Amino acid sequence: MNVLFCGLLLCSLLGFARKPEIAPKAPFTGMTTITWIGFDKQTSTSPVPVGVTNLAMPSLVYPKKIEGQNIFYQEVVLVNPTFKPANPITKPPTQGNWFVRRQVLRVKDGKTDVLQTTNLAINKNAAATSLADLPISINATHVEYRIGRTEKVIGKLKPGEKTPKISTTEVYPHDAVRVAIPMSAILANTCSVKFQVIRPIPCEFQTVRFQILGKNGNVLYETSEVKGAPIKIADQEAKKTVGPNVFFDARWIVKRIHKPNYPVKDGYQVMWGQSGSDFNAEVDSRPPMVTGLQLDETVGKEFTIPVELMRASTTGGFAGSMRELLLENDVTKTKFPVKTQAPAAPRSDCYIQLNW
Repeated sequence: MNVLFCGLLLCSLLGFARKPEIAPKAPFTGMTTITWIGFDKQTSTSPVPVGVTNLAMPSLVYPKKIEGQNIFYQEVVLVNPTFKPANPITKPPTQGNWFVRRQVLRVKDGKTDVLQTTNLAINKNAAATSLADLPISINATHVEYRIGRTEKVIGKLKPGEKTPKISTTEVYPHDAVRVAIPMSAILANTCSVKFQVIRPIPCEFQTVRFQILGKNGNVLYETSEVKGAPIKIADQEAKKTVGPNVFFDARWIVKRIHKPNYPVKDGYQVMWGQSGSDFNAEVDSRPPMVTGLQLDETVGKEFTIPVELMRASTTGGFAGSMRELLLENDVTKTKFPVKTQAPAAPRSDCYIQLNW
């Protein structure tokens, strides 16, 4: 009897005993590194430690390009090819319908808005990437990555149906990693070359004054704008006339606002366009107006560049005119698409449109 009583008492005490706490499962993303590739193949790589779901881009990288309201990078996400995905799938993420969901987010005042979504296929090298450069809205604060897979869902067979409907769904068995993007710092290092044209790296110079001179050396027109007021100068003020064109001397006064992005090889040069929005191939088809300019690296220093302008005379018919000038670092320009149907203006370190 005593033995039975003691047994019952022990069971009661054990029943009221506090159950041991189970440690929460550590976050797991299944990703190992994230790399951003920007202008001129500059890279920034961030490891993704186990248990970490929030990161920041480790170093500032100039974007490859800026179009509309987006900056563009090539992005490479390496996944761990050996981890066991959640049941019932047993294949590693390098096999099967696995991908990395990439979402561009704007997080503000406790609210998260999804601005863009892209699924990146995972290749046999365990890399999730895209052949195309990927956009990030300039309004974004973060980019989030999460491993997912597609699964088939077989619906219930309904009366009158011979085969059930099959659909697909996306499943995300692991945690996401969210990366903070230093958008303000990225945009602060870009350069607005002209209206709606932004260069992904800093410009070295800005226009202080641009002056067009008459045949007696007097100033006929002056502006400090990228595209100033209409230029209304009579043919008789030109220093010379050759065929259907008239020619004027001009002075381009620029100030250095940033150190060179790349050291020059032979010097700075001035190129020109005929339409005011010429492509690289068109600009490169013409010889430079000025070459071999040596402009030292002192920020704040002003330089005066003499140029000769060509304009169609009032009786010149369809003769060409110089409608844009590009001051270029002869090395920096080679980092942009050369001799292609891409706008030439972004490759210039200072730019002006001639509003003839």
